[in-house]
Amino acid sequence: MFRRHLPEAPWGPPARVLDSEVWPSRNRSLEEPRHRSQRLDGDSDPCFGDMISTKDDHTLRIGFQNIGGLTYENNNTYKDELLREGVNNFQFDNLGLAETNTDWRLVDKASRLYNWTKGWWESLHLSLSFNCTQPPAQRQRWGGTAIISINKAAHCVAERGIDNSKLGRWSWNKFRGKNNHLIHVFVAYCPNPPSGPLSVYAQHRSFLLLRNDEKCPREAFLQDISADIASALANEEKVILMLDRNHNMKKGNLADQLSRIGLHEAIIDKYGTNGPSTFRRNTARTPIDGIWISQDVKIHRGGYFEYDQFILNADHRCIWVDIKFGQAFGHNWTARDFYV
Repeated sequence: MFRRHLPEAPWGPPARVLDSEVWPSRNRSLEEPRHRSQRLDGDSDPCFGDMISTKDDHTLRIGFQNIGGLTYENNNTYKDELLREGVNNFQFDNLGLAETNTDWRLVDKASRLYNWTKGWWESLHLSLSFNCTQPPAQRQRWGGTAIISINKAAHCVAERGIDNSKLGRWSWNKFRGKNNHLIHVFVAYCPNPPSGPLSVYAQHRSFLLLRNDEKCPREAFLQDISADIASALANEEKVILMLDRNHNMKKGNLADQLSRIGLHEAIIDKYGTNGPSTFRRNTARTPIDGIWISQDVKIHRGGYFEYDQFILNADHRCIWVDIKFGQAFGHNWTARDFYV
């Protein structure tokens, strides 16, 4: 059961906290009929694309959520409960998180993400990134990413890593199927434009200036992650990029650059450009979160959740895609293949 009264939010600055009203417990079962239709008009419905339903057999379900900070004390807080229940109810195999907002060096071992989630599922694999280029100062450090792989998917992780700069800009997992079939999954967070001395932008700007690099951190992000993706593609790996770019996913330098190296935005490509915003306070129908895939990956289903459907009081929608095992791993796996 969820706690009905939200605690004071420790996961973001005051400007990010929407309100402190009482949220009722919600039944988010996948069996509800309203999750079975497809709605493509972002004006007439708060969702976009396919309405998430019970996962098909032989399907890898991937979700992405800017979570606005993870809790790291008192394991029974409401956001922990929502995360656990949401992964289970919505049947995610891989979940990417942006803005974990934690310097994990200052979190005691028992409260670190792996230790307080490891009993939630049969198997668990985590990849975490945060800015560790500066000495630890306080547990709350803006930015950071995580990839949670559970149960069957956890058994397929062959390698993991982070952005080489150690700024916490992205995490990655490499999944291996049979016959050395590889799929490279990135989860990334690009900073907003300048917003204060402790912002992610300011952290990255300081890092670059110490290296006599005058680039805008947002431009440096795009150049650097594009280079990593291009390297994966050159190695004949399939690529999935879950991204909060804080920029329009439909057009602009992001779309141009990722298209140039061979990616396309999976949900927009399948369902069109008439979708809503993915950030709650954006009224311009501009999605700033996306799932980009290489040309050799085809999604089966996907879309945007309603706000609060996964994590209550989050600024961003959860977005998701389903990919058939044959697309992800090169052939039609059965459950036992994950344990070979």
